Amino acid sequence: MDTAHLVLSVIAIAANGFSGVAALVHLSPILPGMARAGVPSSWLTFPIGTLKTLGALGLAQTL
Repeated sequence: MDTAHLVLSVIAIAANGFSGVAALVHLSPILPGMARAGVPSSWLTFPIGTLKTLGALGLAQTL
């Protein structure tokens, strides 16, 4: 169980961290999808990018 928990936590940290940083730097591949979903570009920095990145950091603290 500990191995599965560690592997899934690392995958979740990587996915949330990448997603958060991509939103913070306004990575061009994510912009069309966000626009189609109706997300204002001003939301990419805060709350989306900031909270996703902080969530990844919080999850990393549990390891």
